[in-house]
Amino acid sequence: MILIQPFFGGKKRTPSELRLAKDLKRVRVRKGLASWCTCTMKVLFFSGEATASVAVTVRMKERRVWQGAIGAAVGTEWEVMILEFRTRKPPPKTMAGAECCSNPPTLNPNAGIGHVEKFAGLDSYLTGSSHSNLAVLLISDVFGYEAPNLRKLADKIAASGYYVVVPDFFYGEPYDPQNPNRPIGEWLKDHGTDKGFEDAKPVVEALKSKGISAIGAVGFCWGAKVVVELAKPKLIQVAVLLHPTFVTVEDISAVDIPIGILGAEIDQVSPPELIKKFEEVLKAKPRVDSYVKVVPKVAHGWTVRYDPQDSKAVKDAEEAHHFVLDWFPKHLK
Repeated sequence: MILIQPFFGGKKRTPSELRLAKDLKRVRVRKGLASWCTCTMKVLFFSGEATASVAVTVRMKERRVWQGAIGAAVGTEWEVMILEFRTRKPPPKTMAGAECCSNPPTLNPNAGIGHVEKFAGLDSYLTGSSHSNLAVLLISDVFGYEAPNLRKLADKIAASGYYVVVPDFFYGEPYDPQNPNRPIGEWLKDHGTDKGFEDAKPVVEALKSKGISAIGAVGFCWGAKVVVELAKPKLIQVAVLLHPTFVTVEDISAVDIPIGILGAEIDQVSPPELIKKFEEVLKAKPRVDSYVKVVPKVAHGWTVRYDPQDSKAVKDAEEAHHFVLDWFPKHLK
């Protein structure tokens, strides 16, 4: 075993000083990987265990560079130089991840060209022709239905001929990262995706009662889990998941309707490795029309939590929006 002593805060520390010796010993070396390599790792330790995803850059003597993510630091066999450690208290078990809470939008109840009214008992942003027989349900991330970029996308979809419903599944209490009394773990106890799924069922029934013949749904982060739960029993006919959270391989295995999934390259919540597993599962089911892509150089939340003044961020988001706008005409009929 070879360990180059870690540096922390600019000062060289021994493993014992970091009180992480038992964890450091679990990072192993495989001799012969390369004549020399340096692996830069940022590892977050929770109660002595490493997080599920670790960003890695490996430079070998032959000047080859490999960048990506290792699924788990514990037991990973690399010759490494550990350059940074950060410690923090264990998050709640229901923690969606810091990325789910980053870049919060400035909410605006008046955003969009549609209007808000009660729909299936929930305040909902409605846009598009109510006479259309095709509907699209947008299920937000933890920041809720008043996010301007979300409503802008709803209006784009509506302009293609769909009746679009964006319900407030949080009953006027979207997650507020500025509220220290309601950290994400506590907030999720009252606004779990299981409750979102139950609240979504009456919305689907209400759409059918209006004469809607086919329903598609787009889920963002938190909302992706709700969409996949609607997809499994075929309560909807078409699904799109954008930077999903809480979605598992088992969930995707149970989906038998057309489904599109876009994940971010920079995402520890649903890292590229997980998105690729989704793709493998779906490719094994040729009867299910699917599209899965890890979008390069974007981070979790990029489709709705972008800065409208940032031209690159807008371009990246619009490319994802174009995928959504192309996916529904192909499958929602």
